[in-house]
Amino acid sequence: MRRSVPLILIGMVLGASLLSPAWGGGAPATKQFVKRHVKKQVKPLQRKCKRGAVLAYASVRGDGQPQDANFHPTPGFNCAGGTVEVRDGVGPAGAEYFDVRFTKLGLTAANPDLVAIVTAKHGRLAATVVPAGEDTIRVFLADTQANGDLVDADFSIAVFKA
Repeated sequence: MRRSVPLILIGMVLGASLLSPAWGGGAPATKQFVKRHVKKQVKPLQRKCKRGAVLAYASVRGDGQPQDANFHPTPGFNCAGGTVEVRDGVGPAGAEYFDVRFTKLGLTAANPDLVAIVTAKHGRLAATVVPAGEDTIRVFLADTQANGDLVDADFSIAVFKA
């Protein structure tokens, strides 16, 4: 405890010196300090899709999606500037799945450079990811503690270029 008190006091004195006009600080000096030292170090956000960066990301609410053939907007990011959409579907054998579409991204089964990583809300779920058409990834979530039954659950998906 004794060591932290002097550090706090030093921080307060330094902060006051940057802000106090009596000590040569104040708004103009603070703006100049920020302009010279901080803004140069901050790089802009990702401006284009590039190798090694996150190309797309979606956060999917598993139990809140209507089961129909239409895609619905979902929170996410798409470096190509396209939309992020999801639909909840049921296959012919009753297998539940999610189709996540990142428009304009150029996802195809013939593009081996793309990697999709899925993280489910519950740790006991395992995900299988397969291409499902242009710009679309199909996600199956299986409950590893319930004989591998396919389930609806919240998950996140990120797409990278390897």
